[in-house]
Amino acid sequence: MPPDTATAAHVAGHIAQLPSVAVEFGLLYLIPLLPAIGAVINATLGLKIQNKLGKNAVHTIALAGPIAAFVIAVMAFLKVAANDEIFLIQRMWTWIGSVPVFKGATLTLDFTFAIDRLGAVMLLVVSGVGSLVHVFSTGYMKDERPYWRFFAGMNLFMAMMLILVMGDSFLLMFVGWEGVGLCSWLLIGYYYEDIEKAEAAMKAFVVNRIGDFAFVAGLLALFWGMGEAYTHYKAAGGAASGPAHTLVFRELAALVADPKYTEELLKLQLGPFNLVTLSTVMFFGGAAGKSAQIPLYVWLPDAMAGPTPVSALIHAATMVTAGVYMVARLNFLYALSPVAMTVVATVGAVTALFAATIGFFQTDIKKVLAYSTVSQLGYMFIGVGVGAYAAGIFHLMTHAFFKACLFLGSGAVIASMHHRQDMKDMGGLAKHIPWTYRTFFISTLAIAGVPGLAGFFSKDEILWKAFDNGNTLIPGWFIWGLGAVAAGFTAFYMFRLTWQIFSGEYRGGGPEAHGHDAHGDHGHHGGAPLPEDWRMSLPLIILAFLALAGGYVGVPSALGGNDGFHHFLAPTMAASEPHVQWLANGNDGHGSGLHSHMGEYVMMAISVLIAGLGILLATKLYYKRYRSPDEEKAMFGLKLWTVLYNKYFVDEGYFRFVIHPFVRMCRVAGRFDNLVIDGVVNLAGFLMKILAWISGAIDRHFVDGAVLAAGDLIRASGSQIRRIQTGRIQNYVLGVMAGSMALILVVILMQ
Repeated sequence: MPPDTATAAHVAGHIAQLPSVAVEFGLLYLIPLLPAIGAVINATLGLKIQNKLGKNAVHTIALAGPIAAFVIAVMAFLKVAANDEIFLIQRMWTWIGSVPVFKGATLTLDFTFAIDRLGAVMLLVVSGVGSLVHVFSTGYMKDERPYWRFFAGMNLFMAMMLILVMGDSFLLMFVGWEGVGLCSWLLIGYYYEDIEKAEAAMKAFVVNRIGDFAFVAGLLALFWGMGEAYTHYKAAGGAASGPAHTLVFRELAALVADPKYTEELLKLQLGPFNLVTLSTVMFFGGAAGKSAQIPLYVWLPDAMAGPTPVSALIHAATMVTAGVYMVARLNFLYALSPVAMTVVATVGAVTALFAATIGFFQTDIKKVLAYSTVSQLGYMFIGVGVGAYAAGIFHLMTHAFFKACLFLGSGAVIASMHHRQDMKDMGGLAKHIPWTYRTFFISTLAIAGVPGLAGFFSKDEILWKAFDNGNTLIPGWFIWGLGAVAAGFTAFYMFRLTWQIFSGEYRGGGPEAHGHDAHGDHGHHGGAPLPEDWRMSLPLIILAFLALAGGYVGVPSALGGNDGFHHFLAPTMAASEPHVQWLANGNDGHGSGLHSHMGEYVMMAISVLIAGLGILLATKLYYKRYRSPDEEKAMFGLKLWTVLYNKYFVDEGYFRFVIHPFVRMCRVAGRFDNLVIDGVVNLAGFLMKILAWISGAIDRHFVDGAVLAAGDLIRASGSQIRRIQTGRIQNYVLGVMAGSMALILVVILMQ
């Protein structure tokens, strides 16, 4: 289904409402630069600093950059929050200067940072949550030998994510996009001596390259389309004076703001595909890689190979949020294609449900949280896919709070358990690490969607907007249904996790019990749990508070709020809720039937009821009672348990149907190269050697022989002739006389 040009004109009208006053803010460049400086110092001098001054000096350098970046981010946030007509900008230098690109058009691009309200929210999340993760790491990683290397990677990771968020253009965003991919490889593979952990890092890197290829392909298609559309637009009398080609988000939005240009853009086809639809779907392919959606989600659970603070940073504040942010940033393009919006929302809904089921029977504490992240990212894509861009970003923010708390809480549990992370070794930890238990429990309530906590407000808004939307090609109730069921599953497996860890009796065992150290070595053996470290507890308390109260910035009007978060982002969401089709008459709650405030209450009650049933079932089965895998097999059925525990055998399927055939193809190609291509090359080389030998023989025996023979002849002649030069007068006189006689004789004979 091609995009609707009438809708496009409606979108264009709202793009014109974007903040248009650029305010120079000379501190913007410091936000990514400060963590980058810390990364450079620790990467180059960290070992010497650690050996001479100790680990405190290392993490002081590492903490200074993110915390200072957070302070500047708060300043930037306050500036854009004070005036909805401005955005902050800082031009650094000319990056690409007047490069010819298309039919006489040129591309000029500055290296520029820009922040609007969307960017400001992302800055606070990345720098704020990232700083808390850094603080937590000073306690969790205190026994690590390459302490400096860990913090160098963490600082660089934050710097790259901040560049991604602040980039004013596709190209600068892509620098950060690739940067976080590189940093994830470095940090997931932190324990690179362990082959499994090194393989997990490579898996993350390779899977993300697949998504990045789709991103680049989408950008190239869009870039070509801009030139074609601009040519037709000018021929039709278009009056815009902007560049035909641009990689700057705001300049592209300004072009789309002209209905005539948008009409020409929507006419373009690339083969059988509409250009806008193709490019936006390809962009989502890149987002599926970064944000772990079907079918490219498989790297994220394996990312647990890295240290737990790395998992928290990846899952809560940085890399996996990049795809959601990118779709929200390009909302003015996605709004033009119902097909692309349907793809985004449907993949998000299916991923949310699919990943939630995998979390049912996992026994590794971090693996459960990993699949919960995949599932929660699905909710964010439901939000941006149905046109509720602010709701998607709202859930991104609240998820950063409770998921960072959960992951760091799991790190506190693992540290207390002598770096064991299998739930069979836990139980009864609430009395040993009470602050970890309290914060973990609050965040579990939040992710389960319990009313009053952050997760409830953001997730419920997404589910309602999904139900009420008229923008996707599949009915909203279907997307809502998948999301609501996934919410119930989330509540079940998260409370299973909580009760298995903290309730009942401690199962850690005595000295004979042991586990594999998460740091790559066999560590401590059994024994009582270690006490809490304040450096780990303090960030947990702050994050738990945010998980408890953070949702109140976006209380919906149906619950007596003013949709504050939605209204805050509205000026920067060029194609957000104002243009999309809400069945409740503009989503003001005055529709009829289920598409009204009453319908919102009903949908809210149903989703809360489903989540409550999940909580009750998990509590009945697991509270103060450990259920071994064998017991779970008996309760839920061997086949179901096997399928879910083995993650639907997706990895095995990839190996069987993708990786192994690809490896076999590579081997066949290698043999063909060795036997045919190399054979032809080697045969040609052999023939050339023969020809060279013949040529050499001719050269030696004939050419060189003739030259040498002439030389020998001349040398022999010279040897004979030089006998004439004796130096004796009588010989010379005799020679003159003989010559005279011979001359006379010749003259006589010639007469």
